[in-house]
Amino acid sequence: MAAGSTGAAGHVWRVLVVDDDAAIRMICAVNLKADGFFVIEASDGGEALELARSERPDLIVTNVDMPQRDGFELVEALRDHESTREIPVIFMSGYAHEAHRARALGLGAVAFLAKPFNPEMLSMIALGALA
Repeated sequence: MAAGSTGAAGHVWRVLVVDDDAAIRMICAVNLKADGFFVIEASDGGEALELARSERPDLIVTNVDMPQRDGFELVEALRDHESTREIPVIFMSGYAHEAHRARALGLGAVAFLAKPFNPEMLSMIALGALA
C-alpha cells in the first residue's frame, strides 16, 4: 500500500468515484487503487447519493455533467444530510468553465480538475484532502 493512503490506525481511505463515463471511472479507480485506496464506483448522481449514505466514503470524486443528478446536485444533497455533509469532494469536468469551478468551490470542493487530467494528480489531491 502506498505511503499515506491509510488514515489513523491503518484505516484504508474509501473513495467514491462518480462519472457516467465508465472509462473515466476505470482510470480514476485504477490509479487510486494503485495508491492503496478502496474505491467504490457510481455511474450517476442518484446512485452516488445512495452509496454515499450507505457506504460512508472518506472522499468523493465526481463529474459535473451526468444524467439523473449532476455533480452539483449530488453535493447539494450531500450537504443537506448530517451524515454526509462533511465528506470532502473533488469535482472533475470536461467543461472547465470558470462558472463551474466557482460553483464547485462555493459548494466546498477541495479541488476542481479539468478533463483530461493527469490521473496521478488525483491520488495526490485525494491524499491532501484526507490529511
